[in-house]
Amino acid sequence: MADDEIRNDGTVICPVHGMRYDPALTDGCIRCPRSANSGKRPAAPARTSKSEAPGSVRPPPSRSAFGAAPFAPPAVPFEPGSLGSSPYAQQQPQQSGPIITILPGPPRRTSRRGLVGVLALIAAGGAGAAAWVLSPEGATDWSQRITTFRYGPNAALVGSLFVPTIAQERACPLLLLLGPPKATARTCTRFARHCEAAGWICASSNAFGEVPSPTDTDATTLFLEAVRANANVDNGRAVVAGYEKAGDAACRLALLLPNVFSGAILECCGIDPWRDVGALARSDVAFFLFNRQEDPSREAMMTMKDEMQRRGLHVTYSELPGGHHWMERDELDPAFAWLATVRG
Repeated sequence: MADDEIRNDGTVICPVHGMRYDPALTDGCIRCPRSANSGKRPAAPARTSKSEAPGSVRPPPSRSAFGAAPFAPPAVPFEPGSLGSSPYAQQQPQQSGPIITILPGPPRRTSRRGLVGVLALIAAGGAGAAAWVLSPEGATDWSQRITTFRYGPNAALVGSLFVPTIAQERACPLLLLLGPPKATARTCTRFARHCEAAGWICASSNAFGEVPSPTDTDATTLFLEAVRANANVDNGRAVVAGYEKAGDAACRLALLLPNVFSGAILECCGIDPWRDVGALARSDVAFFLFNRQEDPSREAMMTMKDEMQRRGLHVTYSELPGGHHWMERDELDPAFAWLATVRG
């Protein structure tokens, strides 16, 4: 049959189903069954053409349908180890900068300095210091013992006050402390521990005393009346105290109001108030002068001390190492020893 022959275009007529196919693309027509091991259909028995001898085998085609060489797997242009990585991994920015390793520090050792300090205090201060340090209530927060009250017209003025425990049983002398208006409570706190031990009331006001002023005498009278209304103050004369410019104000008040004040504690102050009104000084008004060896006001206070002594006044002078600074709480013992001599 003419259709069973190989056509001039290379196609073949399937002898089973009679359908044309290209042997270069498939082993049979679309109706022939496919092999499980091959992508081509099982080839139908090839019909020999008239030009071929019976029983001869036709050679397989040497090219693909696209004219290319038979298919071969492509060569792998990279290492197999990179197959599992993402193509975007290399595009991520790498962290830069130093690598810090935190190592645990050595365990802290318990210091014995506190215990040594307590033992030294006991040895140096005797039974009184030992009783204070080792008391069941511990070191007292003296700032909690300071009270605040208002006085004057429309209660516009503010005063700070410390009252010792003994004032519940008897009247106590008064120590008027001059200083910065915004630090009246802190000024009282510095003297509170010694006032408790010696039985003195101390008070400070924000209305006057930071620097010398002509109105200090009237302001003092008003404040002392308010203090006596709020604390059990005795009828004796008070003592006034001040540091630096407030010391100048204290010196001036002690000289101008000898009926109100029996003395003054002056810390690191100048000589100008003494030069101004020192001629009014009375012999029953005593002075406690404190300074430090490197304080700029030392020379002026030494001159004032000499002049007061030449006038016959009772003057006590105390000096400690250091620069321009007031007496700390632990340095007030000489001042309170002097206070015991001018009480009343």
